[in-house]
Amino acid sequence: MPHVPFVPLLLACLLPLGPLAAAAPKPVAATGTEPTLRFVKVTGGIRPDGVQVRPFLLQATEVTQRQWRALLHSEPSAFTACDDCPVESVNWTEAAAFANALSRRDGLPESYILEKCRAYPGTGTTCKIVRLASPDPQSLKGYRLPTEAEWAWAAGAARKPAGPSAKTHPAGWLKANAGNRTHAVGGLPSQPPGVHDLFGNVWEWCHDIAIDPNKQRRGQPEDPARGTYRVVKGGSWATGPEAARPEGREPVHMNYRDPSVGFRLARSL
Repeated sequence: MPHVPFVPLLLACLLPLGPLAAAAPKPVAATGTEPTLRFVKVTGGIRPDGVQVRPFLLQATEVTQRQWRALLHSEPSAFTACDDCPVESVNWTEAAAFANALSRRDGLPESYILEKCRAYPGTGTTCKIVRLASPDPQSLKGYRLPTEAEWAWAAGAARKPAGPSAKTHPAGWLKANAGNRTHAVGGLPSQPPGVHDLFGNVWEWCHDIAIDPNKQRRGQPEDPARGTYRVVKGGSWATGPEAARPEGREPVHMNYRDPSVGFRLARSL
């Protein structure tokens, strides 16, 4: 089991601030226009392992601090004074709560059922009940996190990240060029066309449940309905290019919050 190349854990054990019914963020008007998120259509197909990926929409960039703040009105990020940098230090449940809030604003069905929750999104939300509104994530009509297959399918069309010695136009903000921090999204060439920062800047939460590394070491199976680990992909400002491969993945506890972890959204077509 490879070591997860994150910077030290930040706020993972934050004390809950009080009950949060159904993880509902502050009400957002359905007629609002902020935040504005841009999506790119990704053509589907059959992966080499036989998994079919249906056409879907993938957010052109990682969710930014400006977009998070406009919708949920909290400030979770460690790297401040950069509105267009990725929002980070948010756990998987908080990313799902953002997707639900955006769906509500746009009059779409919520993709996630989040119940018996504590703490406001951006301050360490945890929920006792976490599940999808439909067993098939690709059948959901609202905003959601991309599946691992979708993320890898989109990233597979991209050119490989440049190595540490690259001097110009690196494919991603990685340890060799990021200066130990995040950067404004969209500042590097898109890969694939129209999609920025798939490699580097921040790790990105995916929908999929991952095997608990402790259970994996003991040879125990993971219960898909109760798994607490989720997949992150893409590497970050704190990793080398080896972490930013389309097939690369790391299992991370869904309550983990760190300055190297953010997310982008997807929608089914």
